[in-house]
Amino acid sequence: MIIRGKVVSGVGKGAYFVEKYEHLFEYAVGFKPFYGTLNIIVDNVPDLKNPTKITPGGKFKPIKCYAAELKIKGENIDVFVIRPEATRHPENILEIIAPMCIKETYNVKDGDEAECSLE
Repeated sequence: MIIRGKVVSGVGKGAYFVEKYEHLFEYAVGFKPFYGTLNIIVDNVPDLKNPTKITPGGKFKPIKCYAAELKIKGENIDVFVIRPEATRHPENILEIIAPMCIKETYNVKDGDEAECSLE
């Protein structure tokens, strides 16, 4: 499945939650994620299937993770699309975690086009 969209700024909470879930993400996705997410707004909300589920318990809600390849600025990056059960984002915003800050590493700006190929 290929999803296309544009990079947008988030609500500023991604770093906090990625840090809180860090050990669970590392176990579930196989890398230590950068403390933050890359957000992509899409026209068509995908019907994603077969997630890796993270269920932390306590006050934190479950998250579904989907392996993907992000194509942006001529680069192909292995990432995970995450779909938190509790989020302030509308459904047409995809949040992406990666082992690095994609915006800084690849000079990505709001409005840049992005494509995610989900496995």
